[in-house]
Amino acid sequence: MSKLFAATAAERASRLATLLQEFRFQVHKPLFESAGLAAPPLSKRQLSQLLGVSPTLIVKYENAEIDPLDIRWGLMNRIAEVLGLSLDELNGVFSGQQDSSALLERSQKKSNRRSS
Repeated sequence: MSKLFAATAAERASRLATLLQEFRFQVHKPLFESAGLAAPPLSKRQLSQLLGVSPTLIVKYENAEIDPLDIRWGLMNRIAEVLGLSLDELNGVFSGQQDSSALLERSQKKSNRRSS
């Protein structure tokens, strides 16, 4: 946890932005690829509905305007749940110890196995 606080607010915000953007562009990929189609990204509005926040807030997160440590715990828990990550994995991304792309890919594979 100490590494989380060693990262600056700007670094953590940037990592949250990258994570959310990667999620929006990867979320439907497996479903469409299995049918041989190009996957459309999840819109910011759709992501905001999944998380229960305004689209404006998603824009602020993706523009790295908000430090993840300033986001209320309940919403961070919801973000982790929607992304298929644990809170520890989310903290690992924010501290720079975890690669968001690899975690999202692994999360998608787990999710696909459960739905099969």
